[in-house]
Amino acid sequence: MKILSLKINIILNLLRTVTSIAFPLISFPYISRVLMPDGVGRINFATSFISYFIVLSSFGISSYGFRAVAHARDNKELLSKTVHELFLVNIVATLVSYASLLVIVFSNKQFYDAKELIFILSSMIVFTTISLDWVYIGLEQYLVITLRALIFPIISLLLMFAYVKTKDDYLKYALITVFSVAASSLFNFFYIKKFIYIKLYRDYNLIPHIKGTWNFFVMAILANVFAKLDNTFLTMFSSYGTVGLFSSANKLIMLGTTILGSVNNIFVARFSYYLKNKQQDAYNNSLNTALYFITLITIPCVFGMEMLSKDVVMLLMGSQFQGSIVLCRILAPTLVFSMLSLFFSNQVLYAHEADKKLLVSNIFFGLLSLVLNVILIPKFHDWGAAFSVLLSTFGGAVIVILYSKPYLRSSIKSGPVFRSVAAAIIMSVIIYSTTLLSNSSLVRVLSSVPVGIVTYFSVLLILKEPLALQVLEQLIGRIRGQFC
Repeated sequence: MKILSLKINIILNLLRTVTSIAFPLISFPYISRVLMPDGVGRINFATSFISYFIVLSSFGISSYGFRAVAHARDNKELLSKTVHELFLVNIVATLVSYASLLVIVFSNKQFYDAKELIFILSSMIVFTTISLDWVYIGLEQYLVITLRALIFPIISLLLMFAYVKTKDDYLKYALITVFSVAASSLFNFFYIKKFIYIKLYRDYNLIPHIKGTWNFFVMAILANVFAKLDNTFLTMFSSYGTVGLFSSANKLIMLGTTILGSVNNIFVARFSYYLKNKQQDAYNNSLNTALYFITLITIPCVFGMEMLSKDVVMLLMGSQFQGSIVLCRILAPTLVFSMLSLFFSNQVLYAHEADKKLLVSNIFFGLLSLVLNVILIPKFHDWGAAFSVLLSTFGGAVIVILYSKPYLRSSIKSGPVFRSVAAAIIMSVIIYSTTLLSNSSLVRVLSSVPVGIVTYFSVLLILKEPLALQVLEQLIGRIRGQFC
């Protein structure tokens, strides 16, 4: 099978991630005005409820699966058998998940009253199972994933505008939401025959996979619980308005984390493949290059967010969210800590199958977050929640890096970090000067971002940053290839 280069996969996965963010941003203003708060509340209630059962049905396979696939991808027979075994585990978990959902719906009046909406959206449990995304990620088939992510959401968007017209159309909106997931999943399910054999094997062995997925299943549950801690504590000790200010700022930073994280995720299958096939030199070289690359794109994002928080908040949220500005500035450094944590978790611990260390680091992060929430939120409210996220993310990154040290065969150079920080400081000065030229938040953002990017990249070239020089050489080479 054809494996695209890491550069192409990075571009494709970035496009997929941006698309997954862009479509909700386009649809939400329309849906919020048509369905009104009551309809949106119904959808959010049912979606949140279903999300727990999707986690249960996945049973950690979405995380464990693509590593197992990456290990077996050079042997189609082994690959096919591995996919079959994991899919069987997934089916059993899905049946247990659905049975649990039915018991809860029919035994609780609040859920029973919303049964039509819940049953429509619950079909996403099945479609998520048959989507087999973990197979395509393990095989690094990002072109397939990206094309699917572009086509079906566009169709869903058109259907939404055509059929969702009144506040009573929330069931239609739920069906359209399911359509996007269903169409993508069915495409994946039937297209998978291009990569594996569709036949029965006599010697299926599910136990090793169940053991392998267990740690990831526990981590997924912990992540769901710990992700809601700050909002839960803030609701207990403050007002809904304060919760709104913090959650809005946190979502804005998480948006950046999601986009940057899509770059990080690209390397996982490739690095797992290198280690499984004992290509240690290729792994070490690629690991350092990937770390420097992620550092060079994350650090300027932090400085840029610090400089443009006010304009971004005013542009996306409005003047009533002014309290979110300082929270964004507190939370901005978590971009670096999150990326470091994600990098060493995925590219080192996960790639080396150090799953117990991954689990321990997740538990440590969750407990640290809990302790900081208890200490800071009752006294400092939204500021306390922001510093709790900042400090717990920093602590999580530290513990993951410490766990990763025994697996690092080559030293990590500090030069790229210093050059990136120096370039980001100069970029910040230029951005600040640019913002003085206009009073419009939109104009400030649209002018500052390209000016900042050009300034940052130019300073890196002046400082002779190797990766920046390599990118420039490749650009010049392609331009020459087009015109010479």
